Amino acid sequence: MFQRWFYDRYKEAVKVTMPLSPWVARQLSKWFNDALYFVVKPINRMEFEIKNGKMDGLVNLLRKTAKEAWDVLSYDTFSLKHEKLISWDKPKSSFVKLNVDGSAKGQPGVTAPGKVIRDEDGTQYEEIGVYELKKGDFFANFTNYGAVMLSLVLPDKTGKLDDIVLGYDSVEDYKNDTTYFGAIVGRVANRIKGAEFTINGVSYKLVANEGKNTLHGGSKGFADVIWHVRNYKQDSHVTFTYYSFDGEQGFPGNLQVSVTYMIIGTNKLGVKMEAKPLNKATPVNLALHTYWNLGGHSSGDILSHTLQLFGSSITPVDDELIPTGKIDPVQGTPYDFLQPHEIGSMLDQLPHGYDVNYVLDKSSPQHLRKVAVVHESKSGRKMELWTNKPGVQVYTSNMLKSEKGKDGFVYSTYAGLCLETQGFPDSVNHPNFPSQIVNPGETYKHFMVFRFTAN
Repeated sequence: MFQRWFYDRYKEAVKVTMPLSPWVARQLSKWFNDALYFVVKPINRMEFEIKNGKMDGLVNLLRKTAKEAWDVLSYDTFSLKHEKLISWDKPKSSFVKLNVDGSAKGQPGVTAPGKVIRDEDGTQYEEIGVYELKKGDFFANFTNYGAVMLSLVLPDKTGKLDDIVLGYDSVEDYKNDTTYFGAIVGRVANRIKGAEFTINGVSYKLVANEGKNTLHGGSKGFADVIWHVRNYKQDSHVTFTYYSFDGEQGFPGNLQVSVTYMIIGTNKLGVKMEAKPLNKATPVNLALHTYWNLGGHSSGDILSHTLQLFGSSITPVDDELIPTGKIDPVQGTPYDFLQPHEIGSMLDQLPHGYDVNYVLDKSSPQHLRKVAVVHESKSGRKMELWTNKPGVQVYTSNMLKSEKGKDGFVYSTYAGLCLETQGFPDSVNHPNFPSQIVNPGETYKHFMVFRFTAN
């Protein structure tokens, strides 16, 4: 009886809100669906107990129902559920395997965005899915596990299609991944010395996952959680959101995070990362950890790729890859890519390869900074990158050791190139570096634009 009344009120509300705002109507629909589970089901149970004279525990049931309903219905435009109502540890399905060209195997389409499934006990989970963005012969696949970029396929100079992103075939491999293939890493990307920092006189101890230091947000950072799919349109964009709770991996404050991957014009990919602290100041430094190989993910190493970097300085590091606090010019050193040359041309002076933050040259305030130009001669593919962030981590996959990847191909050292735009590593412990502290009421924004050509 009550469920019928509830549904009738929902239909009336949608009729009113749809002409005003389709987004409001969609949110209302989502909230009512949640309410049907967290409010209507317990009320039906109450009706049964009242009818049968079973009043024991009714007050506790009412109290529990009110709290769950409030948790679900009170969130703002991110439409995120309370962390206690979602388990990030027990995904109930895996996404399908991918073909070498990046398309889904045996899949005529892709998973419906944001599908939620529930256990018998009422615990709900976001289903893991694959989301394709496609425009002509330029397409990419993403998953809401770690907000990972799974593939990016585009033609070479002869029209041959190749997937130029390193990765795995199945979600199980991503769940056990230590390479961070294609993931959004955070809450703070890169390293934090001693797994600790201080804000406003308060010291915070983090989860150390690389010796005594913290790397990419800790042992279970943003690369290792299931994100919510906020919206998806195949020829346009996909947006993933995540609610990071106060104390997660030791970081202070609740944080709402989103990442949007979008196709822009012809053969351009945009990435927009945003984060909003809700109740405490916190460091935020998100990064996209994609491994690129313009010859194709299975074509070998990237040492013959030509690289130009628009960064005149680096932040040198110690033996643990922690910045010393200095900013050194690159001119005349093996780190000098101010003029384009092959990545491997000076590797004999750096036996462990490249893994360092470049300080990007400034641009006008109205424009993004040019980061890099990468070219692979055999395929003719060229990738250009812009960002609004002050640094880029250049990493030549030095630590890849016989990593079994897509379609069984084994990735070796130097199989991919990472260009991770970012704030400077360990900024929380270096006052001379640009601050990464974001306060409640402020919004962290990080933009990346990739342009791909082939000639």
